[in-house]
Amino acid sequence: MRRLTLISIVALALSLGSAPGSKAALYRDSGDGFKISLRVKGAKLVWANVFVRLYCTRPTGERHLNRFKLNYASPEYPIRLDGRGRFRFDTRGFRQEEGFTQEEALIGRVGAGRVTGQYAYYRSFTLNRRNVTCQTRSYPFGPSLVAFRARQQ
Repeated sequence: MRRLTLISIVALALSLGSAPGSKAALYRDSGDGFKISLRVKGAKLVWANVFVRLYCTRPTGERHLNRFKLNYASPEYPIRLDGRGRFRFDTRGFRQEEGFTQEEALIGRVGAGRVTGQYAYYRSFTLNRRNVTCQTRSYPFGPSLVAFRARQQ
């Protein structure tokens, strides 16, 4: 029993990447209109940058694309990993001001040599009583989660 517990603890420590005080592990992935860079140090996500293409509609119904670079973690504001290597930054469902909605989700799990997860961004606001909407993924608007599998560099 004691040996099994020790093996589990060692496996968890190895799956979380680097130990506290050592260098941070870098993970990257890219796909169609999406690029992510993550840096994990110990039990913290200390760097999370997302470059994303947003699919938008103007009040006239006209479609256009936007590109954003978003930062979700830094050494000053890390995202903590739980005991299983999971992390979550999620603003979906929070109350916002009238006429404006912005929801973001960066959810994942750090494993041996990779980080797997999902990302979503949605923004909608009213301009002269007409709605402007942007989101990740594609037209027509629907589920906006983008799956990623960032490999250790």
